[in-house]
Amino acid sequence: MKIVWILILNLVLGSYGMADEHDHHAAFATPPAETEIRVTSGDLFFRVEGRPNNQPIELVAGKRYRLTFTNVGSIMHEVLFGRNPSTEADGSPGDYQEQMLSGFEVKVKGKGFEVEAQGLNELELSSGVALSVIFTVPHSLVGNWEIGCFMPGHYMAGMKLPVIVRR
Repeated sequence: MKIVWILILNLVLGSYGMADEHDHHAAFATPPAETEIRVTSGDLFFRVEGRPNNQPIELVAGKRYRLTFTNVGSIMHEVLFGRNPSTEADGSPGDYQEQMLSGFEVKVKGKGFEVEAQGLNELELSSGVALSVIFTVPHSLVGNWEIGCFMPGHYMAGMKLPVIVRR
C-alpha cells in the first residue's frame, strides 16, 4: 500500500496539471475504446501476455491503450518508459534521458484508486501489485522506446522491454 501512495504523491506533486476539472458533459461521454496489453514483471524480466520474455510491444499512434503491469516477482520492480538511459558515476545505467509518457494525459488505475496527470515518469511495483497505465499514443512518439527497471543490476541483467510506436 505504501508504494501506491508514493505513486499517487509522485503523480500529484510531479504533474503540472491535474485532470480534476471535469466538463459536466464529459461525465456522460463514451470513453474512447482501449486496447489492453498485459505485462508481467518478474525477477529480471518483463513479459507481454502470451509471448516470450522481453519481446516488444507494438503500439499504433493515435490509439488508446491500457498497459496493465503485474509484479509476480519476489522483490519490487520499477517500470520506467523512455529511451537513451543515462550513465551513472559507477558506469551503471540510470533513468531514461528522454521520457516517453510526458506532456500528455496519463491515467493510472490500481485497486481502489485512479489518478490522472500530465505525464508519468515511473511506477514502482511491490511484489503482487498490479497497476494499469492508460493513455492515447501521440503521433510524436513514433519510433523506438522501451520499458525498463533500473533497480540495481536489473537493467543490465536484461530487464527491459522494447516498445515500438508505429503510424
